[in-house]
Formats: sequence, C-alpha cells, structure tokens
Amino acid sequence: MASLRDADTSKVLAGADALFDADILKPAGLELKPGNFQQAMMEQNAFNEGGIVSGKLQVDLFTNKGKDNLIFTEGEIMKVYIRVNRPAYVRLLYVLADGSRTLLPIDPDTSALHDNYYIAQSMVNRVVEIPPEFECGPPFGAEMLIAVARTAKLEPLETNEIDGYYFLKAASPREAAFKARGMKIRKKKPAAVEQTEAKIVITTMAK
Repeated sequence: MASLRDADTSKVLAGADALFDADILKPAGLELKPGNFQQAMMEQNAFNEGGIVSGKLQVDLFTNKGKDNLIFTEGEIMKVYIRVNRPAYVRLLYVLADGSRTLLPIDPDTSALHDNYYIAQSMVNRVVEIPPEFECGPPFGAEMLIAVARTAKLEPLETNEIDGYYFLKAASPREAAFKARGMKIRKKKPAAVEQTEAKIVITTMAK
C-alpha cells in the first residue's frame, strides 16, 4: 500500500494498493515486519485489553500525518493533537521501539505539565495542539502513542527522569497499561468520574 503526501501539508494526494509474493523482498534483504514486532504486539495487546471507553467522555488523538498507517522517517517532525468533548485532564504516554515508556512533555518549559494536562470548557470540541514538536530518531520500529482522558485528575505515576523525559516504572506491558490508566484497586469507580482513552500505532524508520 503506497500513499503520496504533500511534504509541507501532509495531505494525501494519491494512493495505490498492490499484491505481490513476499519472496520478492528476500533478495533485497527487506523485512515485512519491524525488528521489534513481537515486543510491539505485546504492548498493543496489553493496552487493548481492558481499555476504558466512556459513553460520555470522548478523546480523539492524531498527528500532523493523521492517525492511520503512520510512518515517520528519521528527522521528520511529528506534531500531536487532541480533542475532547468535555473538560478533562489528559495523559500522553509514548511507547518507544525499545519497549521503554515515557510521558510526552506537554510543556517543555514547565516540568509540572508532563502530566494531567487540563483542557478547559473553552477548548472543548476544538483541536488542541500539544506545544512541543517531536523529531523522529532511534530506536526505530513499531511504536505507540496513548492518550488517557479523565474528568478528574489522574493519579501520579512512578517515573524516572532521564534528560528531561519521565520514563514509566513498570516491569511488563500489562503493568504499564494498568498504571498509565491511573488505576487503583477499589470496589467501584465514583459515578461522577468519566475516563476514556485513544491509541495510535506509529512506525519509525531510519533514512
């Protein structure tokens, strides 16, 4: 499947589909799957399992290239956009190709805004651009961006700060998904609190 995009606007200008025998790629040494395919599937399955979808709160997550069939090449810039239908706090978690998981900085100049980014009533149903731009770099492979939105503040995460990024302390994909959702063991979620999430898969590649 091929898409032709405008380099400046990322608008899709044309597309084409083709079917061919996978053996054609072998002489060229090309792989059909990213090198981290198995690890990426474990991460995706963990976040798909037990995903929270609210009937009242909705969150939309996309990039400057949209949200489907995303490929970013080394050096390309990714911008992130979110939209909610009610005032909400938003957490953005990025799973890198090496399996590490980091909170995306929402405001690089304010460390307090690495989490619980509040979208007020005045911005409801409007596209909100996350201020930082993210440059594609190693490690490369299948990666994932997750947005968790809640009408009340999300519980703080245990993280390690490395070069200004906050990496989630979690031993397994399932534990990471559980913690990213801000879950604590309790018998019943308060009826007044709504929570939902959205995920997009991104493939990053070297030039």
